[in-house]
Amino acid sequence: MAIRKISIVGSGVFGIMYGHFLASHFPAGNIRFVADADQSERYGSDPLICNGSACPFKFIPFGTEDPADLVIFSTDPQELGSVIRRIGTQIGKNTVILTLGEDESSRDALSRAFGNERVICGSVRGTDVSCTGGKVTYTDVGFLRFSSYNGQFSDFTDALTSFLDSVGFAYYMTGRAIQSDR
Repeated sequence: MAIRKISIVGSGVFGIMYGHFLASHFPAGNIRFVADADQSERYGSDPLICNGSACPFKFIPFGTEDPADLVIFSTDPQELGSVIRRIGTQIGKNTVILTLGEDESSRDALSRAFGNERVICGSVRGTDVSCTGGKVTYTDVGFLRFSSYNGQFSDFTDALTSFLDSVGFAYYMTGRAIQSDR
């Protein structure tokens, strides 16, 4: 399972920072933000700003486009139920799901909807990301600390670690003695 097409749900500071970082490693259009139709239209004409530049993100409405290889959920836990119902075609049988919500309820909701083996629960550590006036800035993306559901590792976990290694993104995976440094 190679990760080439990424969809991000949530255009908060972490979603924008990760999208910005990943966009430098992929052709235009491979990093997609999934949003409501009106939000997609708004960001198309008024782009998000990260580190002083307009972000080259492709915004797509929920339920459109073909499946992503990786979907990153960077949403409020209160919005997650609605997002799961609307995500539609973004999740295919080989899609890796990464949630940046550290709470068990997010992990459990995604696991019920899509299966335990593909849901990876992560948290952002060591970054200096900030947002002022709607503009995101960072000099260090930090690292991603993550684990799989109930500590069971799978092809989905292996696909994520291979992907993170390929783009030079530092991570620490709990429950298994694997760590990567930039």
